[in-house]
Amino acid sequence: MIVDRQQVAIIGCGAVAEDMYARGLKGLPGVSIVAVCDLDTERAAVVSAATGAPAVPFEEAVTRAGLAVIATPPATHFSLASAALEAGCDVLCEKPFVPTSEAARKLEVVATSRGRALYVGHFRRMYASLRGGRDLLRSGVLGAPKSVTALEGGRFNWQAKSGYTHTDPHGGVLFDAGSHLIDMAMFLLGFDSGPVAVSVNEVERDAPDEPSHALTARLVVTQDDRDIDLRLGLSRFGLLANLIRVECDRGTLEVPIAPGSSVRLRGPDGTLAMSFEAGETTLGGGFIEQLRRITSADGCEELLAHRFIATVQILERLGTGE
Repeated sequence: MIVDRQQVAIIGCGAVAEDMYARGLKGLPGVSIVAVCDLDTERAAVVSAATGAPAVPFEEAVTRAGLAVIATPPATHFSLASAALEAGCDVLCEKPFVPTSEAARKLEVVATSRGRALYVGHFRRMYASLRGGRDLLRSGVLGAPKSVTALEGGRFNWQAKSGYTHTDPHGGVLFDAGSHLIDMAMFLLGFDSGPVAVSVNEVERDAPDEPSHALTARLVVTQDDRDIDLRLGLSRFGLLANLIRVECDRGTLEVPIAPGSSVRLRGPDGTLAMSFEAGETTLGGGFIEQLRRITSADGCEELLAHRFIATVQILERLGTGE
């Protein structure tokens, strides 16, 4: 059965729905927001007023739409995405996707059995600098990647309406900024084609359990016959370098975390060899581009759920500390 992904229901009316999805979807030609839904009726009323779409119960929202955007706290993603797929909707699930690889596989089974598409909202894959860096690594000019250092940190100022970022085990910096950062690294390396093996050597965080707000980790990620040493640094308190550095046989690639366009190449001795413009992207532009591709007739293969299994596996291992 073919559904019209331009008929969209927003499930969850928190900050990301109000500030990003409502505005982004309204600006796309041919796209209509046909329903909004939230257990908090005041929040539902706010997003309803912003979009012009009626606030209705979940069961009604998914019957009106061809695409359900799941923009609720992470702990609810599995149950709501599963129910929307079963109701016949394609689904765009906000990151972090789901907490375990088992849950991810179960959702893929549901999507396949219902003939539905399941996407994950990792819009940073649309950044021109990240895509340019990926193309450069694929070209082989730097040789084989050996290790990756991925760093993201700054003062946290996102005002989540539910407060889940400080209470939900999947709301800390690891699952918030970290899910983006890890996925950028996996996409950059081409490790988004299937499962990986993850060996964690070291994890340090500012809290004994999640949610944590500062974390460092060292691990080895293996796919097929490729091993990559991965070092992560995440913080909601202090400024970090905000880049991904890939050390290869014949030099080093540096890609910014922010949607800037400058990608840097360094020689074997660490000196800057060149800096090039991969093309301009803004944060909002990357977010809207993912929505444009998903709501198009062809969809977006790069954002299908199976592309994020490696990211889920790494988050799962780091989240448990095992």
